[in-house]
Amino acid sequence: MSILGRFLNRLTESEEGAYLAPRERAYEHTRDARTLEPAGAAIVRFAPTFKLEREATQWPDGFWNHFNSANSHYKRGHYRKAKEAYSSARSLLAGYGALDTALLRTYRKLYRGAIDKKRWDEAYQELCELFETLPSGVSDTDRRQFKKVMQVLKKSDPGFSGQPMPLQEQRQTGGEKPSAEVESASGKDIAVQRDETWERPKGEKPLRWQENQLTSGGFLAVHRRYDEQAGGYRSCNIRTYSSHGDIQSEKDWLRSFYRLKISNTGEHLIGYSDDLQMSLSTLSGDILAERSVARVADGNKYHIRCVDLSEGGMHCLFTSATRAYLLDQMLRTLCVWIMPPPPGYQVEHGGQDAGHQRIERAFATLELTGHPTQEEIRAQFRQMVFRYHPDRNPGDTAAQERTKEIIAAYKMVSEEDVAAALEGLGDREYYYQILHETELDIGDTGYSVKLRMSMSGPGDWIYATHMTARAERIYLGCYSGLIYCVDLDGNVLKVYQTDAPIDGIVERGQHLYIWTHTSLYVLGRDKVVSHIDLRGGSLKCFAEWGLIVKKGSSLVLCSADGTWLANVRFQREAHEVVPTSSGLVAYTTKERFRVSLSDAPAASSARS
Repeated sequence: MSILGRFLNRLTESEEGAYLAPRERAYEHTRDARTLEPAGAAIVRFAPTFKLEREATQWPDGFWNHFNSANSHYKRGHYRKAKEAYSSARSLLAGYGALDTALLRTYRKLYRGAIDKKRWDEAYQELCELFETLPSGVSDTDRRQFKKVMQVLKKSDPGFSGQPMPLQEQRQTGGEKPSAEVESASGKDIAVQRDETWERPKGEKPLRWQENQLTSGGFLAVHRRYDEQAGGYRSCNIRTYSSHGDIQSEKDWLRSFYRLKISNTGEHLIGYSDDLQMSLSTLSGDILAERSVARVADGNKYHIRCVDLSEGGMHCLFTSATRAYLLDQMLRTLCVWIMPPPPGYQVEHGGQDAGHQRIERAFATLELTGHPTQEEIRAQFRQMVFRYHPDRNPGDTAAQERTKEIIAAYKMVSEEDVAAALEGLGDREYYYQILHETELDIGDTGYSVKLRMSMSGPGDWIYATHMTARAERIYLGCYSGLIYCVDLDGNVLKVYQTDAPIDGIVERGQHLYIWTHTSLYVLGRDKVVSHIDLRGGSLKCFAEWGLIVKKGSSLVLCSADGTWLANVRFQREAHEVVPTSSGLVAYTTKERFRVSLSDAPAASSARS
């Protein structure tokens, strides 16, 4: 065999039928990205959302940077850094309830951690700081812990002069406090029972679920686990609860998702990791398809705000900024939709990033056009190397240089995810709003100059999505408060409009649920039948009989059409809430309660 033959074989040899790595999989050619055309679609307008007491324009500069940074530190267990960031936010704005609650919670984490490690001086300092900073939030439990710390310090140092804080006077009720206070609608009988046989496993902390889904097979919840040693999220736990609220099964996955979505049937899951690797899996852990979305997200995981899938994973979806990518069951791109510009903005298309330009130059070197597959790239490479290789052109220095260029170009495009890189090639959007425009005449020349002052904007990012069972309706909710309902061909079927960014969309049975940070709209036949106040709370989960909203230590129970059923207020915050066929199970830090609705409303089908 000639040198040329051996060279080509080494570069292109592969076993017959060998599995291609995800980066080499030949994706279908992507149809051109196109902007949705809502003209002619019916518009359903909602009443204004509930407003927070403090309008957004009144927040001091830098407040939310400190607050969000503190929340991030707290979730990772970095409580001292969280305290510093919360304190910085409080120096900009005092009296904000959510901030004071978060700071109080952080102080308790710090002093309890110091007590557990017998760092008594450290615990004493944290408690003193707590009493000085948040006197109105101090509880008798805090005072008892302070007394305990001082007793230990006095034993070790007789000269210690700290004074205990007196306990608050409490009313004598003559009996044990009720486990929960219930306020219910007329004719509704709500029973709350504490489970005396249950206690939280030793060492387990209350779980903060990343995602939950009510499915035909039970209630599924995903908890993302943080690895202190690795300094990141490396695994997750998936629990399935029965219709009675008991743990039916539990599975640990040695991988983690930054965002994920579980199908309505509970059989499939789609998500992507911190390094922007997306996968479609079964709930048993088998990976059905995977791909990288780093290119379309510009390497930023925060640009991918939504992932979604239909039943069986036949259609999947993810969004990046203002674009929605519809995928097949192998995660190949079928089409790309661009959101219309925000009201008052205009858009121009054009421009390519450096990665696109490198691929185009490599294709030009290989004399390729369009969106070639890896097989087509490989075949063209063989032909061109055969044509210019020095063995066939002895003494030709130009052929030698050309061969080097061909090999470098092939190496680059064979190591790139070319299909992902070419999605939307040359079709970047630039959004701007014209603030002022004037035209000036230039003397007697007959010419004029048009001067335009404009302001750029980020476009209308997609913040929430929902796909029905067979993807016959796909909802895309945007920052502007607009929600586009489209079919698989990208035709806009309907437009819904509110005045705040969209946080979530779910279609269940005969109702459509759309919510923002402060409002939950329940629609029936495209009419708003209920408008639920979410200020100070959030939609926790759906149940067969309706939905559950969490506000502090209270749970608000509503029927499927949003009718208020009851408020259940626990002594301590309910962290995990599991819906049952006739109520719910709520887990506080140390206790479990069963809440029963004696006449639970008729179940709303989970299928959409």
